[in-house]
Amino acid sequence: EKELHEVLKTQLMLFEHSTQVFESFSIPKNGTNFVEVAEEQGFVVDHIALFEEDAVKNGAWRSRDRTNPFRPPEYRFEEASGLVDDLISVYGRWQNEECIQMSDQLKSHSRDGQVTLEDFFSQHMHDLGFEFSESLEYLEQSGALDVNSKTIRMSNYLMGPSNCIAASPYFAICCLSECNGITQQIMAGVQGPEGTPEQLLSLIANISTRYIEAPRVLPKKLRQDLQALASNFDGVIPLHSRSFALWVHQAFPEECPYPHIVSDKKHLAASYWKDALATTVQSREERVDRAKQFIQEETPAAMKTNPLPQQEVLYLHERKQTSSMAELVHAVPAILLLLVVGRFLMELTKGSYTALAGAAKKRQQTTLPLP
Repeated sequence: EKELHEVLKTQLMLFEHSTQVFESFSIPKNGTNFVEVAEEQGFVVDHIALFEEDAVKNGAWRSRDRTNPFRPPEYRFEEASGLVDDLISVYGRWQNEECIQMSDQLKSHSRDGQVTLEDFFSQHMHDLGFEFSESLEYLEQSGALDVNSKTIRMSNYLMGPSNCIAASPYFAICCLSECNGITQQIMAGVQGPEGTPEQLLSLIANISTRYIEAPRVLPKKLRQDLQALASNFDGVIPLHSRSFALWVHQAFPEECPYPHIVSDKKHLAASYWKDALATTVQSREERVDRAKQFIQEETPAAMKTNPLPQQEVLYLHERKQTSSMAELVHAVPAILLLLVVGRFLMELTKGSYTALAGAAKKRQQTTLPLP
């Protein structure tokens, strides 16, 4: 059993810290405990040990009817492999507890989901164990930095790639999106790709989250904005549009991220930012000084007059063209097809009539007179 614990802890260490472990020290040999060496190098392993021990105990409880309680537990390779699969499958939700703690701390310093740069890089956050080491450039490109108000969007920061761990070429484990539960409730209530403002307002007013208690009365401006949004789509609202995602962000600022449009899709990958952050490491004092300098900079006039970009994005949805010219363009192929079919039927009818007439004339010529 001791060997199993060492194997599983080593697996979790490699899974969580990936190549960082290999870059820090060489793999121990000759029976040296890998986890002990990692702990000596400064890696925190206590939380991994607790998680692994709980998983082994849960596995032992599930197989209690197939094991001998009077003998020391032994594990075959298949059983150990099954435990590894169990660890990986529940690892994301277990690790998400840290994301929840981070979210609660940001919420305590936020106003409508916005955290000032002073609070974000404050000594208080550092003392609580949250070392926000991201640069302003990263925060802006990931959508976490609101350049207009010079604040941090907490929902965007939590969902950002810098909070992903166990990055690999195939997947990464990131903070779970609390907005997914909100959108699932909306989809279940609407049962379609579009919804009316009245339908959506009724649904959203009755959705509860960790930070919002339902039912609630939505602010007047939110209701007006949704009505104005529907006027752009013939009285309905596409649920997968960027405009609606922006409205949902305003209704649930702590849970749903601002729909930031990235300049390059590689900025969405955790591996890209892992390499970028590794090459641009700044001390906390440097980050604080850069934030103070950014706060004092003048906001561009374009951002003041139009803080929210109006670029629309629709997923798997084509807006209906309502102009008379557009309707005529769409009708032309149908008209042409109708003319072709009509001409074909006319030719077919004419040919049939000619054939029948010829057959009748032939019968008249070959008819014998009666005696």
